[in-house]
Amino acid sequence: MQRKFIWIFQTLMRGVNVCLQIINQMEQGMNVGRSINIAMAQKDMRRPDLARLLGVTPPSVKAIIDRDNTTTDTLRKLADIFGMSVSEFIALGEE
Repeated sequence: MQRKFIWIFQTLMRGVNVCLQIINQMEQGMNVGRSINIAMAQKDMRRPDLARLLGVTPPSVKAIIDRDNTTTDTLRKLADIFGMSVSEFIALGEE
């Protein structure tokens, strides 16, 4: 029982840490659109490919890029698609 509690606590703390990193980077001027464009170029991926992996339409991907902000859930999905942590993904777009 104690091991399960420790595992749950550690999992929650990882989630809290990711949220805090996102908030910190948002305050510093996160550029999600730039991160997406760089990551897509690194993977030789086009918007329709990314849209299919995200389960959205290509215009939705364009809207995420143009809007330059998104939900934490989408950030996690994007980071997973590109094989990196959320903070690594966000760092791509920093100048």
